[in-house]
Amino acid sequence: MRTISRAATRQIAAIRERAVICQMRSIRHNFAPVDVEPQFAWRDLADYHDARLTEMADGHWRIQIHGNLWYDLRTA
Repeated sequence: MRTISRAATRQIAAIRERAVICQMRSIRHNFAPVDVEPQFAWRDLADYHDARLTEMADGHWRIQIHGNLWYDLRTA
């Protein structure tokens, strides 16, 4: 796992272009994956100061908003 800095704008832009599949997991849905549009994950990353973007070991990305809400992003 590697956290991607918010200042890495080129790298984030490249991920935004590639990541077209997004699943939200939250306590509200008992952490079951819910398919959502990636724009919601990117909006939350921008809106929440403590949110972080991480490249996971298996090649997908995670936007962790807090302990009870995160988004998993994948390529098609």
